[in-house]
Amino acid sequence: AIIYSLGNALGLASTFFLMGPRAQLKRMFSKRRWASACVYLFCLAGTLYFALVAQVFVLVLVFMIAQWLALWWYALSYIPGAQRVVGGCVQ
Repeated sequence: AIIYSLGNALGLASTFFLMGPRAQLKRMFSKRRWASACVYLFCLAGTLYFALVAQVFVLVLVFMIAQWLALWWYALSYIPGAQRVVGGCVQ
């Protein structure tokens, strides 16, 4: 869980390198993406907290799954119409 979360954090940091931190943060917290970005960052922090501090395996697992889903939802926000299509398929 720790290595998975750190890998995701490094992946996010790599986009800072590619487009600059200001531009990436501006895109992450744009009107269209702010909710999915916040959920993703919350799940990332929650996974690390429950893995390192609280050491509650069940919550680590829950936050890892939520982190994976939030990352996919965030990534889909960069493809026009993808969130709407996936949301329609899930319903």
